[in-house]
Amino acid sequence: VLLTLAGGEALKAEGSKLVDLEEASWARQAIAEMAASGVVAGYPGAIYKPYNNVTMLEAVTMLIRMLGLEDQAKAAEEDPVDYRMPSDLYWGRGYLIMAVDLGILDGDYLYLLQPNAPATRTEVAMLAFHALEFEPESGALEFSDADQIPGKYRDGVAAVVKNGIMQGLPGNVFKPNDNINRA
Repeated sequence: VLLTLAGGEALKAEGSKLVDLEEASWARQAIAEMAASGVVAGYPGAIYKPYNNVTMLEAVTMLIRMLGLEDQAKAAEEDPVDYRMPSDLYWGRGYLIMAVDLGILDGDYLYLLQPNAPATRTEVAMLAFHALEFEPESGALEFSDADQIPGKYRDGVAAVVKNGIMQGLPGNVFKPNDNINRA
């Protein structure tokens, strides 16, 4: 996975070194770069927890931060909206508002979002597809499990893969229903 995701409620890492990145040495450089740019954060004690699942809200938050819109998201926290928010939303309202404003999420269906549920590889691919405004890629996905990607998402996943945002896993699989972790 080329995306490195962060928790929205996580605190900035103490100091410049996260102490548990050896657990995911393959992602160390990407995590360090994303932490330095403020897209991801560690927990108190300079802990990163690379194998914790990323929630849907955390994935949206990371994308908004990558787009450089965190200040706008924080400012939008109390903005009135004409759509329903998810019922189990405890933080991050402004990030969801920004995602709807940018077309990453659909306000008509936002209330169905489960912000605290782990995000799957397909869900994250589609969030990135919309956030980066890619054109659908109709070329066939060559993963041996491509048939497990719902048809309506295949062109979006293909665009994200073609643009190098995500890649397959060993064994030529995409594992579309697997959860994304912080590494």
